[in-house]
Amino acid sequence: MALVLARMRKVEGKLAESRGFAECGLAHLETATALRVKLEQLSKVA
Repeated sequence: MALVLARMRKVEGKLAESRGFAECGLAHLETATALRVKLEQLSKVA
């Protein structure tokens, strides 16, 4: 869910919100390594 919301906010140009959703997803991620890479990339959006 956090990945989808982060991507939506990025497309909308709301980069701070995108980072926030990505960071939230990372904080609650267990062992899904494929998601971890994508969320880490979004958390570093300028």
